[in-house]
Amino acid sequence: MPYGVVLLLDPVAENTVREVWTALDRAGIPSLGTGTQGWPWPHVSLLVCDHLDVGAAVTALAPLGAVPAPTLLFSSLGVFPSAGGVAFLGVVVTPALLDLHWRTHLALASIAQTTWEHYLPGRWVPHCTLAMPVAPKQMEVVLATVGTALPIDGRGASLGAVDARLGALTVISALASIG
Repeated sequence: MPYGVVLLLDPVAENTVREVWTALDRAGIPSLGTGTQGWPWPHVSLLVCDHLDVGAAVTALAPLGAVPAPTLLFSSLGVFPSAGGVAFLGVVVTPALLDLHWRTHLALASIAQTTWEHYLPGRWVPHCTLAMPVAPKQMEVVLATVGTALPIDGRGASLGAVDARLGALTVISALASIG
């Protein structure tokens, strides 16, 4: 992921995902938080692209701070078989989550360069990555380790822009609280 726009999780959901990462690490499967990818921020990627002017993205996405924070229900464990195997928590799709995803893409249409196809509206599978790469023979361990943590209730808390080349996260804005 050279650049991404991510939905960061509320503190309770973030801590729960971190606990899952720790359990995977203890089971011998390097998690996204500690493995070679080393992403310290549990998140749901909304957009991934080859180049993004982060400063322009912050400006373009600032109005989304008024959008209500979507609820997130991580209810399943999934696998993307490409890239050596990616284990993830599946997010139940809601109208609010799809709306935030669509608004993100609309706001960055002229800024994001070479958006990755599987993050486009209509093709996107909302998820929180747990570990990668995961060999097929390791998936049984992932299932046994993660299955007891589900479901995980949460909420999107804020938007962030990630520059994967630098391992840097820029928080764009907190999303509006609901009720």
